[in-house]
Amino acid sequence: MMRLKEIKISLKEINSNRTNDLEKAKKYQFEIISKMDKLREIVDNIEDSIDKNNWPLPSYMDLLFSL
Repeated sequence: MMRLKEIKISLKEINSNRTNDLEKAKKYQFEIISKMDKLREIVDNIEDSIDKNNWPLPSYMDLLFSL
């Protein structure tokens, strides 16, 4: 949960500042994306450790190949 809170705080800070779009994009690139990658790694590990029948959400593979 801490990672998600960090992302929300960063998003709020970036969007509240009166900077131009290029500056916002750079902040997204260096702050938000790296935090999201760390969060995804954690969730991927959790998903791998839980039986597929008990996982309440579609897996990444389900999303890719069920269209």
